[in-house]
Amino acid sequence: MGCQSRVPLEDMSIETMEHILDTNLMGNIHSIKAALPFITSSKSAPASIAIFSSQAGQVLLLADEKTKPELTKKLSTSSKLLDSMSVARSTLHRLKAGQFSISCNFEGLMLSVMGAGMSPQHSLPLAVLEVMTTEFFRIVAFLC
Repeated sequence: MGCQSRVPLEDMSIETMEHILDTNLMGNIHSIKAALPFITSSKSAPASIAIFSSQAGQVLLLADEKTKPELTKKLSTSSKLLDSMSVARSTLHRLKAGQFSISCNFEGLMLSVMGAGMSPQHSLPLAVLEVMTTEFFRIVAFLC
């Protein structure tokens, strides 16, 4: 669930910005707050809260073609759409394995690596991948 506006930031009203933030950010916060009492009172195995963000939401793949950055245009034509069941299966499998950040294709992995920042990484191979590829992905983004 989420929303976006195809209006350039300088033309967007404060009300529209507040609506987008309220839906996309506060919707997740309200969901987490509602789930926490059930999670903390559970006597069973540890639980996880999964927050989803689509590649489209991360790079505005659905934006107007005239206002899309060049890299976004290239990503939107090179990335194939994934069916929801494949994404769900992959996500559940990886959540059960304790993974923090989940990508379902190369473009998603690239966005995940570029957006990792200081988020915790519990896998040494993925941490090495992030360190080794961040500069490469940054150069690719610059050249596109």
